[in-house]
Parts: sequence; C-alpha cells; structure tokens
Amino acid sequence: MDELKSAKPRRGRPVNPQLSDDIICAAGDMFSEMGLHATKMEHIAAKLKISKLTLYSRFKDKETLFAAVIQKKCREFVPDQQFADLDATDAKSSLTQICFGLMQLLVSEDALGMERMLMALDNTERAKLTRMFYREGPERVINLITQHLTELNRKEILRINDAYFAANALAALIKGADICTRMQMHIEPAPTHNEMKTYCDAVVELFIRGLENR
Repeated sequence: MDELKSAKPRRGRPVNPQLSDDIICAAGDMFSEMGLHATKMEHIAAKLKISKLTLYSRFKDKETLFAAVIQKKCREFVPDQQFADLDATDAKSSLTQICFGLMQLLVSEDALGMERMLMALDNTERAKLTRMFYREGPERVINLITQHLTELNRKEILRINDAYFAANALAALIKGADICTRMQMHIEPAPTHNEMKTYCDAVVELFIRGLENR
C-alpha cells in the first residue's frame, strides 16, 4: 500500500498506439502524391498536426518511414491470413485463389504507384529500398506459395519434388501474363474480373497438368 502511495504519476502525454499507423498511412499518401524526395518530414508532421519531435521519436528518418510504408503496403496486398485460410485439400481451388490474388496485386494502382516511386529514386536509394521491397513483396509471396505447395505435397494432393521451384514457376505464369503487361504499358485498361478469372483458371490447369505428367 505504501508503495502505491509513493508511486509517482507518469508525466507527459499518454502513448498513442495508433499514432505510428496514422503516420505510416499519411506518409504513404504523401509519398504517392509528391514522391519521396519532395515529401519532407515536416510536411508529414503538419498533415497529422503533430510535432517533428513526436514524428522523429517514432521514425528516425524519412528512409525508415518509407521502409515502414513498403512493409505495410505489401502486407495489405498479400496478408498472411489469405494463405492461412486456403483449403490445402483442394489444389485447384486454392491455387486459383493464389493466382487471382497475385494478378489483382500486379494490376492494382497501389502496386504500380509503389513501383514507379521506387524507379524514380537515385541509384543509391533505389538499391537499398528495392531490396527491402523485394523481401517484403516478391520474396515473401514466393515463400508463402512454397509453404502451401509443400503442404499439398505432404498431403499427397499434388506430387511436387521442388516446392520452391514450382512456386516460382507458378508466379512467373501470372507475372508474365500478356494481359498484365499490356495494362502496365498503358496499351489497354486493367483486365476485368472475368478476364483475370479465366486466365487464372487456365494457368492452374496447365500447372497441375504439368506436375501430373512429370
């Protein structure tokens, strides 16, 4: 009881656990609108109506904040739960879901904006941040697909000798799709839901047939 009476109240404002997420969201919007170079830390602080001291207490510099934006965006595009919810007893259905989600990501304006933002950086910044983007984006997706294919093999739903190689092959069939390339080059608008579904169905059928004929 004496210890409780003698305990001093904590000074300062209470910690806001939501603030870091608010900063990342605001920074992501500003990076997309203005680019990394034009966006200053004081701009982000002003938008959120917080002090620069508060901002720097959460993120030591703009590059660290940009890295946090990349991580958040990548995990929003491809959440871990999306793979956790897959039916590992139905190869065709689960692989079609994976392919459709990946294609939606590739043609999304957010993903294209992130890619354009990275390409606009100078060589030194680009080398550092594209490695981070690769770890959080393509590498993470390939690893998640590999885990799912490994589970399908373990349950003898499919016979897969090298799940990592198979995951890369499946992703390449989606990433290299001509309908994605034409859209990314502004030759045609983004494919419709039905066009993507039809393409993904065909890719999965080809992929499974290839495994069965080995």
